[in-house]
Amino acid sequence: MNSKGNVSAVQPVRLGFTLIEVIITLSVMILLAGLAVPTMTRYMDELPLKTTAKDLRGTFFGLRRDAMTSAEPVRFRIESKSNKYVVVRPSQKNATVTELDDKLTLQETNWTGAEQPVESISAEWLSGDPKAQEHASIGWSSGVTFLPNGGCDHDYEALLVTEDKRHIKIFVRALTGAMSMSEILREELE
Repeated sequence: MNSKGNVSAVQPVRLGFTLIEVIITLSVMILLAGLAVPTMTRYMDELPLKTTAKDLRGTFFGLRRDAMTSAEPVRFRIESKSNKYVVVRPSQKNATVTELDDKLTLQETNWTGAEQPVESISAEWLSGDPKAQEHASIGWSSGVTFLPNGGCDHDYEALLVTEDKRHIKIFVRALTGAMSMSEILREELE
C-alpha cells in the first residue's frame, strides 16, 4: 500500500538475460565470426608473399642507392624458379647469396622470348659464404645492373610466386631506376 491507501503493483527487477536473448546474441556472433574466417585465412596466407615482395623491393632500392653512392654498378641476379638471388659487386669482386622462404620462388619475365642466358659466379667471389662451392655451380640469370647514374641497364621485371601460383610483379624502369610493385595476382603464369 502506498500513502494514499492504494495497492501498487511492484515490478520485479530483472537481473539477467533470457535464454532467447543469449541464443540470438551467440548466433549473431557465430555468424560474424564465420564471415571473418575466410578473409583472415586469405590474409594470413598472403602475408609472407606481401612481406617478401616489400623486402625485395627494399633490396632493389638499397642496391640502387649503393650503386649511386659508390659510383660502381651493382648487379642483381636470380637462380630462375628457385628462392635464391645474388648481389654482385664487380668492382669489389664480391657476391652475396640470399635465400627466400622455401614456399616462394623468384622468376624473371622474358621480354624477348629468347632463352634466358645463365652464368656462374666464381667461388672466390663468394668467399665467406658457407655454401660457396654449391652457389658457384648455379646457373645465375643475367639479372639487372643498377648503374651509378640511378638507372639500370634495362627494364626489369621479377615475379615472386607462391606454390599455388599467386604472384606479385616487381618492376624496375631502366631510365630512372623507379620501382613499383603489383598487387597479388592470380592469373596463370607461362
